[in-house]
Amino acid sequence: LKELNLRDNQIRDIAPLANLIQLDKLYLDRNMIVDLKPLVDNPGLVDDTREDFDWAGDTVTVSGNPLSDVSRNVYIPALQARGVNVRH
Repeated sequence: LKELNLRDNQIRDIAPLANLIQLDKLYLDRNMIVDLKPLVDNPGLVDDTREDFDWAGDTVTVSGNPLSDVSRNVYIPALQARGVNVRH
């Protein structure tokens, strides 16, 4: 599974996403997600851009969620430090 669109689904728990290591694009906008730790725990969410190809790094969108302070101030920066494009 490379791309998953879960927008507008009132999702609260994203723990199962920690095991989907092939994800490149994950759309989680407008849900009820507070904790992004499972995304940090997913080792497949990284910048997999290759210089010899025009591939973009992994993308996660989480706008419109009631994210915790820890998610905003710790987990999003941790994902960004790994090269993940996080839109929030």
